[in-house]
Parts: sequence; C-alpha cells; structure tokens
Amino acid sequence: ITAITFPENRFELVDGNWEMQQLMDIKPEQLKELAFSWKNAEAISVSSYQQPQQEFPITITTADKQSMTFNIIATSPYLILGRKDLAIQYHMASDDAAKLLLQDAPGTEAQP
Repeated sequence: ITAITFPENRFELVDGNWEMQQLMDIKPEQLKELAFSWKNAEAISVSSYQQPQQEFPITITTADKQSMTFNIIATSPYLILGRKDLAIQYHMASDDAAKLLLQDAPGTEAQP
C-alpha cells in the first residue's frame, strides 16, 4: 500500500515515510499501523452490495498504481465496507473500525 485516501485526508508513502495531506496531530507510528491494518484486513463474511444512503469512499493505492475504492456502509455495531465495482460488501470485526478508519485520531473519523 502506497496511499490511503479518506474523504477528508490522504496518507501517502513518500521515500519510505508516511506523510499526510492535511496536517493532523497523529504520530508516524499510527500511520504505519493504519497501512498495516489495511494490508492485513480480513472479512468475517461477504454479502451482496447494498447502496449506502451517503457515500464515504476510501481508496487504497498499491505500489503498482492499482487502486481499490471501498464505501463505508456502516461502522456500528460492525464495520461494513462495500466494493460497488464488485457488487459485494465485507463484514469486518467490531474493533476493525478503529484500526482501519483511525477513529481515535482527530479529523479522520468517517460518519456514515
């Protein structure tokens, strides 16, 4: 993963260091943990895509310039991420929202 784009911010790997588009009070180690969490995320189950009322896209870009866009379908009680292009959605563990959406960091929490 070389970039993670949230609706309000973009995190990018530049010369081996994670940088953010908007300055935030976040430690470099948290950015590394964010990339690690996305790289190793696993769904508990998968179902057919359901269009959310409002779209909150997150785009993951890889070193070979491929990108995947996920819509946040729900964050509670479980995180559900949808891939409109594949017509599927991923049901994640209850603690994955904090890891994948940086909910503890100011300015990064999505509110679907």
